[in-house]
Amino acid sequence: NATRNIEVKVYYQRYTISFNSNGGNNIDSRKVIQSNEIGELPVVYLEHYYLEGWYTSLTNGVKITEDYVPTSDMTLYAKYIAAPEYTITFDADGGTVEEATRVVTADMSVGELPIPEKEGFNFIGWKEETDDVYYVSTTMPTKDVTLKAQWSEEVKVARINTTYYDSLANAVAAAEDGNEIVLLRDVTETITNSKKITINLDKHKITGNITNNEE
Repeated sequence: NATRNIEVKVYYQRYTISFNSNGGNNIDSRKVIQSNEIGELPVVYLEHYYLEGWYTSLTNGVKITEDYVPTSDMTLYAKYIAAPEYTITFDADGGTVEEATRVVTADMSVGELPIPEKEGFNFIGWKEETDDVYYVSTTMPTKDVTLKAQWSEEVKVARINTTYYDSLANAVAAAEDGNEIVLLRDVTETITNSKKITINLDKHKITGNITNNEE
């Protein structure tokens, strides 16, 4: 008896899985081979919402997971839950700030933060004291939070009458002939002066050089 080889070709059905993102970003369809699981499902983004899952219809549908085995072409619909909102409260700590509170959804960063003012102090930043964390524009909140302004005291080096300066050089630059500059602390500076002014050391000292080029 003769032996013959018979070639058998098996064709598997492929099912098309389409995704209706329901307002989110577009998702391409995929093919799934008959008897195979649908596999990992795509993640879609809709501003101010989180994806809850993929369903067989928008209303009263069945939730589909990655181990689901399709038996026909099908369309899956994205369903969402609203992202929570958090209130950001700004405590200027003795200063002033125009924006007292801000509401931010959990999927968004806090955005550009307000700049408070406090006389005699320089603003450093906004700090959430409970967790000892500074907030910046890209911080994404996870709860209601109070941010407290952090300050450093301004250093005043000299004064002319009732106007204060953060360096002796700035005071000299602003001075007019006949002015007296009162030194408020020890300084190390190199200054060129061409004005008829008086520097009152007031028990302080200057380390550096002061070159007088009076006309």
